[in-house]
Amino acid sequence: MNYQIHRDYSSNSDGAYIYLKIFMDRIEVSNPGELYGNTRLESLGTDSKLEVRNSTIIRLLEEITNIVENRHTGIATMREEMKKANLLEPEFESLRGNFKVTFFKENKNEEKTTMKNDYEKILEFCKTPRNINEIMSYMELKHKPNFRKNYLIPLLNQNKLEMTIPEQPRNKNQKYIIKK
Repeated sequence: MNYQIHRDYSSNSDGAYIYLKIFMDRIEVSNPGELYGNTRLESLGTDSKLEVRNSTIIRLLEEITNIVENRHTGIATMREEMKKANLLEPEFESLRGNFKVTFFKENKNEEKTTMKNDYEKILEFCKTPRNINEIMSYMELKHKPNFRKNYLIPLLNQNKLEMTIPEQPRNKNQKYIIKK
């Protein structure tokens, strides 16, 4: 990945670093600078023509080296390579001055079995009311949006878990307990 090409070099990101964070369940790459120009999350990896942030750097790298091809194929290539490896598709996020890509460790074939086992662990743990941070800590998970999407919401929708304060789902004192 040539994130140095995509990063924001403006005064808004002086002193900002590109971060590579490795966790048990994922790898996160965070780059200074939000999506540039007309680029939107939904257009990433498509054939739509995207603007480039650092055209001079790209042009020089195209002319001097073979490491850049400037054809907007990076995201499509990431998706394809993850698919070939039988892994989940990367997740892209545009966050307050940063762009983040998350690569998940889980294998597509193992995901259903793993999720089922994880659901059972969560349900066992939630025989006593627990807040989201307690559950995530118990499960050794760090990415709250991913945890909500893949664990919490499915268990709530399946009526296996319930909220202790259902009228206020985002209440800071919200806890979850196995549904009886």
